[in-house]
Amino acid sequence: MDFGAEYGNYAADCSRTIPVNGKFTLRQKELYKAVLDVFRFAVTLMKPGSSINKVHNEVCRRFAAEHVRLGLYSADALKNEQKDSPLYQNFICMALPIPLDLMFTM
Repeated sequence: MDFGAEYGNYAADCSRTIPVNGKFTLRQKELYKAVLDVFRFAVTLMKPGSSINKVHNEVCRRFAAEHVRLGLYSADALKNEQKDSPLYQNFICMALPIPLDLMFTM
């Protein structure tokens, strides 16, 4: 699910991922937990004096490490990645969910 709202010149966008049948498979849990861990890591980086570029770069590195750990691609493929053909889209706004564990029991 993806939805957004705008009020008083402020805009927000929220995304939620839930399994169709209400229960994650083991692999879905593994992937969801990896994204949630990266989200929590990203939050720790967001503090005074930090730049969006630093946060973005650190989050992308963490995502890449998680992707390799999960077997989505190899470390060698990552090293040989072509800038015009990335292995994944590394946009923070597309990658980080609001934690469902606050509202949904896996």
